[in-house]
Amino acid sequence: MSGVIAAVTVRAADRAKALGAEQALETLRQELEQVPRLGVLLGPPRQGGTKVRKTRNEPRGGMPGLAVAYV
Repeated sequence: MSGVIAAVTVRAADRAKALGAEQALETLRQELEQVPRLGVLLGPPRQGGTKVRKTRNEPRGGMPGLAVAYV
């Protein structure tokens, strides 16, 4: 276990719901808790050392694709 807790903002959850991507978002959230460095780094670390990464799920099995940026 990585010790990371991944959370989804209300706005992101609302958007996922509107797109029918709730399950895809939840799957990605669970995966990020296990492998927090899953995505690619977006530029150098921000002030205070904050790193922004992005990743995505490909569309499959009736689930839409999903691109996510996270810190």
